[in-house]
Amino acid sequence: ILRDGLEGVARVLTAEGTAPLPDRSLVVAVGSNQSPAVLAAKYRRFGLAGPVATPFLRCTVHALAVGHSAHVSARGYIAAAPHHAPGAVTELVATWFDAAQLEIIDRSEPNYERIELTQEEHPLELSTGDRPARFEVYASRWGVIADGPPLPVRASRADRVPLPFQTGQQDLFGLLGALTGVDAFSGEAAEICARLAGDPAAVGTLLRERELVVPDGLPRALPPGQGGERWAT
Repeated sequence: ILRDGLEGVARVLTAEGTAPLPDRSLVVAVGSNQSPAVLAAKYRRFGLAGPVATPFLRCTVHALAVGHSAHVSARGYIAAAPHHAPGAVTELVATWFDAAQLEIIDRSEPNYERIELTQEEHPLELSTGDRPARFEVYASRWGVIADGPPLPVRASRADRVPLPFQTGQQDLFGLLGALTGVDAFSGEAAEICARLAGDPAAVGTLLRERELVVPDGLPRALPPGQGGERWAT
């Protein structure tokens, strides 16, 4: 993760011969896309060739928190998803994608839609002190899991970053087992993921039947021809 400011980021991009910051999209990552290794794997999987420099900077976002998308991935795990949270201040990672990289990330996130947030709604401050007027996040198409308020992604107290994948999933599965009484959430995390991957749609149906899903409260643009207002899922 680069920490020497936007001028340093710009210099590195110039040296790499890749798209400059003004030609890139600023996207704040809330889940596994915070990992350079995860993004590199996605680039390889979708056959991205040539320079693939992607800047990363720490950032804080107000009125935004991270919960769990109300769906099961193809590999059986339950991924993170952002949601509106008045009063919250969350440390995340800002990334800048060029057009080819952004197309790949979009393709890799079929259960999410990329939406725009603004400083007025969700104040963003980069570790450099910069406050971009607008940025984007990937928001779940399925809502977020909630027991009253959205269930938070647990973070360690020491550094305020998400717990290791297996630990976080294990805790979530234990909570979902307690809330639903369903045996499918019993066992070790890897075993549960393998089980859920066999019928991923069933978990979403179960969560909705038990009223454990709420909208994320984030704004979406209306379809063309339906006015210029915005609505919250």
